[in-house]
Order: sequence, then structure tokens, then C-alpha cells
Amino acid sequence: MTHTKRCCDSDSAARRIWSRLKSGQDGAGTGMVFGLVASGILLLTMVLAVVTASSAQSKAATAADMAALAAADVARGLKSGEPCNTAQLLAAEHGAELSSCQIDSTHAGTVSVTTRVPTVFVLEWLQAFDLAGVGKARAGPPPLNQN
Repeated sequence: MTHTKRCCDSDSAARRIWSRLKSGQDGAGTGMVFGLVASGILLLTMVLAVVTASSAQSKAATAADMAALAAADVARGLKSGEPCNTAQLLAAEHGAELSSCQIDSTHAGTVSVTTRVPTVFVLEWLQAFDLAGVGKARAGPPPLNQN
């Protein structure tokens, strides 16, 4: 007696394919890998945003310190020029914008400045968050010895 294979034998290809389709597990690994890759890209983007904002903050603080010191020297008459113009030029040399410059009228030669360093992101949706670095500094003459 010869045995012929029918389409519904337990080891037939059609039954194996049908059982796979019924199980619903095919492609689950692809979805999981896609989710892991998307999570990794999101995490990398957020780390990049934090590092960029931190760098901008550091640059803004440095620019504010330098601009305030130079403006205070001009306000005290140690250098020639106008204090806020000097602060603006020095802030620009350090890659920052001068947001404000105030010469203190009660303490001669004291200047307060605020600088801003904008951040640039490749991804458009990160531009919505204002992650610019802001630096504030105040400089003036040393305190007088009151002994």
C-alpha cells in the first residue's frame, strides 16, 4: 500500500503555515526591535539636548563674567569707552548676546550684565523648548576698607 500525502496531513506545509498565522506571534520580534530602536533614538536626542543646553549655559556664564569685568573697568575709568558698548563687544566675542547692561548709580563703577547664548537643534520640535543659556554677572571696584 502506498501512502500519498494529503494537504491536511499533520506535517504538511499548509498546516504549518496555517498554525503560524493562527498563533499571531510572527512579526512580534520586529515590533519589539522597532520599539527599542525608537526608544534609543529618543533617549539619544534628549541627552543631546541636555548636553547642548549645558554647554550654552556655561558659555553664557563665561561671557557674562568677562563682559561685566570689562564694563566695570570702563565705568571706573581704567579703560576708555562706554561700559555697555564694551560689554556688548566682549559678549559677542564669546558667542553671546548682551540682554541687559545696567550701570549702578549708587555704587560707582559697578555694572550688572545679562547674556544669552541661543541653542541650535537640528530637530524642529526641540526648537519649541527655549534651552538657551543665560548668564548674569555683576562687577565693580573692591570694597573699601572701613577700619
